[in-house]
Amino acid sequence: MPNYIANRITAAPEVLKKIAEAFKTDEAPVDFNAFVKMPDDIFRGNLSTEKQAETKSRNLYDWSVLNWGTRWNACRSKVTDFSILFSTVWSIPSPIIEALRAKKLGDWKWEFADGNIGSNCGVIECEDNNVAFSMPDDAIGFALELHDIPLEERDMYQ
Repeated sequence: MPNYIANRITAAPEVLKKIAEAFKTDEAPVDFNAFVKMPDDIFRGNLSTEKQAETKSRNLYDWSVLNWGTRWNACRSKVTDFSILFSTVWSIPSPIIEALRAKKLGDWKWEFADGNIGSNCGVIECEDNNVAFSMPDDAIGFALELHDIPLEERDMYQ
């Protein structure tokens, strides 16, 4: 079972609207193909060790990790007036973060937290097209909030 990473992008309303439009495709409200399009000739079947060697990086798994930084496209996505929320599998999509920065749409903040509450979490801020990374002081609280875990359930993670 994959370990999901909760991702949240926030920005000023006019910038967030531009970012949401940049991510949107006919297939999904948050689609990495909008930034780095997966070629049509990618092998999408069962990937045995032999088939992976045969297809080299022209298979769904290897191509996605190489070009999106994560195994699958964004999932569980929701766009609101205040944020863009979605999940990724196992890691943040670093190439997509860089592609977003390169679009120069304005200042934004990208928060992420691993499903392994309290580890692999942080904040990436883009201001004046410069990117800075920071870690939250309270990683557990930060991850619980980002994963929308109710207050009454939070004691089991402390």
